[in-house]
Amino acid sequence: MKQDIKQIGKPVSVTLKEDVTLNDKGMLPHIKGAMVYNKVLIDNKMDKRYKIIKNKQKVIMLYLQSESKKADNINKFRSNAISIPLDDDYPTKIFDIVKVDREKLFETTFLNPVKEMFLKNGWKLFKSKRRF
Repeated sequence: MKQDIKQIGKPVSVTLKEDVTLNDKGMLPHIKGAMVYNKVLIDNKMDKRYKIIKNKQKVIMLYLQSESKKADNINKFRSNAISIPLDDDYPTKIFDIVKVDREKLFETTFLNPVKEMFLKNGWKLFKSKRRF
């Protein structure tokens, strides 16, 4: 069963500044992801139907699979993430262009916080051969 992408993504707020460009180094992935989303909308003439991400808006950050980074319109920005609006509609067609890394999302939104909780409490982690 495939879940809605908004249910498995990482919710965050973005701060978009006018003087920042996609080629700036050291940009946080969710902010760069929001800028990539806006660029993909504009380049594919979808910005009339769907709202672009604005400053202080809540988004869902999604990590991209490595083959997505090879897509022409994403690769030029060297982004490992894309952000989609949390409260607004988004074009599902965008996932024909980029492929979401569900494994990394699971790791960052679930496994890492659980590991952190175990370590802080002094509990031991064990490795399972079972993969979820």
